[in-house]
This record gives sequence, C-alpha cells and structure tokens, in this order.
Amino acid sequence: MYQEVKLELIFLLPIFLPFLTAIFLFLNKKLFNELITNFFTLNSALLSFAIAAYSFIVLGLDKFKPVNVELFQWISNPDISIGFTLDGLSGIMLILVTGLSFVIQLFPLLIWKKTKIIVIILCILTFLFFQCYF
Repeated sequence: MYQEVKLELIFLLPIFLPFLTAIFLFLNKKLFNELITNFFTLNSALLSFAIAAYSFIVLGLDKFKPVNVELFQWISNPDISIGFTLDGLSGIMLILVTGLSFVIQLFPLLIWKKTKIIVIILCILTFLFFQCYF
C-alpha cells in the first residue's frame, strides 16, 4: 500500500545530483547540442531544489529533529565515521544553495544565446554547485 519515503536517503540527492549531471554532460559533450545540455542542467538544478524543499518540509513536520546518515565508519576505536546530517539550519542552507544554483544556471542561458562555449560553462557551473555543499 503506502510506502514511506526514507528521508535519510532522499536528502542526499540534491547533494550528489549536480555532480552526477556534470560528469555525465562532460563525458558526453560531443553528443549533445546546446538545447539538450540546457535541459539537463536546468532540470538537475530544479530537481535538486524541489527535493531540498521537500526534505525541509518533511523535516519541519518532524519538529526539526536532525536526520543522520552514516556512510561508513572510518575508525572503530575511537568512533570516527563519515556521514551527513540534516537539521534546521542545514536544511535552510540546502534550499538557499539549490535555489541560487538554479537561478545562476538560468542566467547564462538568457544572456549568452548562441555561443559555442555555453556547454562547457554549464558543465563547470553544475560541478561548482556540487562543491558548494562541502
């Protein structure tokens, strides 16, 4: 019937989706024209923003109880692990960064209509917004 979406896994998508999109577009830059590249970058940024907003709303409904995702344990004694935490402040920052990345990726498309370098610029912008999360 109704299956609950795990917030622990879905809030990682806005973090890694721009990185995966940048890698995909960089590896296939000869195959795609400007229109398809624009489609991928804008939809990646918009989807990241939508997922970040959804994660923040679900976090707010749960009274901003922090969500922890442990990726792996580096050392067992002392307990040092690598992971992500989503709380109220990081949720707001996730929404701000993803919303700003969408607006900034929309800006070159409106200013530079027909340039050859727009595909490379969009790949670089998408990768740089992945770096904003770290």
